[in-house]
Amino acid sequence: MLEIIAFIVSAYAVVLSISSAIGASFRLKRFFKYRKLRKFWKYKDGETVIIVCSEGDDPEKRQWPEEREFIYLLKYGDVDAFFELSVTLIRIYPNIDLKFLSSGEAMSSKLDFTDNMIFVGGPDYNLMTKRILEMGETRFTYRSPFFGDKSLDAPDEITIYDKFNDNEYYDRNKEIDYGYIERIISPNNQKKSILIFGGCHTIGVTAGIRMFSLLGDGRARINPTVKKNAKLFCKNQLHKTLPCILFRAQKVGASILSPSLKQTDVLGTKSSDITNKVRLCERSEPQFERFVRQAR
Repeated sequence: MLEIIAFIVSAYAVVLSISSAIGASFRLKRFFKYRKLRKFWKYKDGETVIIVCSEGDDPEKRQWPEEREFIYLLKYGDVDAFFELSVTLIRIYPNIDLKFLSSGEAMSSKLDFTDNMIFVGGPDYNLMTKRILEMGETRFTYRSPFFGDKSLDAPDEITIYDKFNDNEYYDRNKEIDYGYIERIISPNNQKKSILIFGGCHTIGVTAGIRMFSLLGDGRARINPTVKKNAKLFCKNQLHKTLPCILFRAQKVGASILSPSLKQTDVLGTKSSDITNKVRLCERSEPQFERFVRQAR
């Protein structure tokens, strides 16, 4: 009888060891597969990240599209960007502690800015982004009828304003937009950061997240453009700095293309701290126009 019990215990230990080894191999595979994307996001698996998303007008009314039909997520402004960001972080960091707040919820909460935070959307619909921009610590801000001064070139347009280069970026074509990504140190914890995804409009915001996103590409592969973006980001050691990424975004049909990092300006937070200089895509051939010409 004792021999049988000893055999069962030994067999269980072997099975447990094998399952642990298999689990460790999956974790190692995920670690290796997403290692360069993690250089951009700069989080640790298991730590807390607070996502603050923009909020549309009349959020409580928007949550009730019909009588007795309540949909909580309808209060969010940049829903596509919010969803894609959430899925991406969960896939890269399975144990991450994500907390979700709309702009209005964040403004009424007691946030101490001691955790990593991500702000989605510009100051017109994200009051937390507005608060950070008003502190004057960012490279990019806005000129628009809704925030700050109006644009000098296009007073009726929302433009992204680069304070260091004194340039404005916008496009009147409704399917073309400009966006930016900027990371700053959290004001109450020097070891944490605030990551801002902004754009003149929703296309620019979503395209910024799509630049380093995993949504919609399946578990077998990473979008080739995203893969190249992460590789270039690591190659230039941008993860060791606080880079600002300015890009041109394009919508084609129902799809927002993933911007290529080769068609952007990657700038430091200070004018003398330019880490890598790549031409803006407006000075090169837009990838969709090149695709159409080749197809012909």
